[in-house]
Amino acid sequence: MVQIDSDFWKTELFPILDEITRLSTFRRFDTTIANALERHIMFAMFSVRTLIERNRISQELLAKKIELRVYPKRSLKPVTWLNNHDIDELFDLNAPKPKQLMLKDLCNQIIHSYILIPLEDGRKFTDILVCSDRLRNEWLYVIPLARLVELIRDVAFDYPSRMHITFNAKRRDYDIRTYK
Repeated sequence: MVQIDSDFWKTELFPILDEITRLSTFRRFDTTIANALERHIMFAMFSVRTLIERNRISQELLAKKIELRVYPKRSLKPVTWLNNHDIDELFDLNAPKPKQLMLKDLCNQIIHSYILIPLEDGRKFTDILVCSDRLRNEWLYVIPLARLVELIRDVAFDYPSRMHITFNAKRRDYDIRTYK
């Protein structure tokens, strides 16, 4: 049996980054552009999470805390498929709070997104509003698109050179940590 190396996941991030960058500016807003942007972001974050799970990202990058803003839930009304577009009614957009996420948690927010809305300002997408199915009744995350692109690029260029492997008897498998 042949074990497939994970480097192609990183290589594939570069054309996705090019598309995200290209789609982030537009002449006239069109939902087709927003949908394509969402698709490329989803592919990128799935690739990043795959690299995390295959221990192909350094601990240094995984340990970085990502500074974001969140909007707290405003009402007791649950976020549902019938109202998830009523952002201003569900979340307090006048009370943003700072929050930190780890890279894996950010991936999960996007991959399991219950809400994922690109925000535009003029002729450019600036931020992504997102919350996962699990946290949809707590927070709405605001991710600057430029920061997301920077994180994906950091992953694409992150090639660990050292590995520490320890057997975990409880999991009956190895804990693997990679370092630059």
